[in-house]
Amino acid sequence: MYAPCSPKCWQIPPALAGWQALDVGTPRESWEHFERAKSAAREAEDPSLLAFATAEQAYVLLDLGNAEQAAELVEYARHQAAGKVPDLMRTWLAAAQAEMAASMRSVDADAVREKT
Repeated sequence: MYAPCSPKCWQIPPALAGWQALDVGTPRESWEHFERAKSAAREAEDPSLLAFATAEQAYVLLDLGNAEQAAELVEYARHQAAGKVPDLMRTWLAAAQAEMAASMRSVDADAVREKT
């Protein structure tokens, strides 16, 4: 017999599906999967999962050639997660923002430096 799944575990399948959809070239489906992941994260009241799913959507924007919007989305995720997520998630978000900035070929150290 299996234990019931908490709301947190419902975030994982949509996030994985989002990456798979992005890998096979269906960005719209990917975006929608990440939206479901964000909804599950909100229901679970888990700021780390919400920040993760939000930042993952930035990769969809990046694949579509919208590097500036991607960087803005990760910056938004970092701002929303400030003081609410573990150090490892903060580090990953900073790395994701640096990746977006690098894709714009205008890396600004102050823009990606952790502000907390």
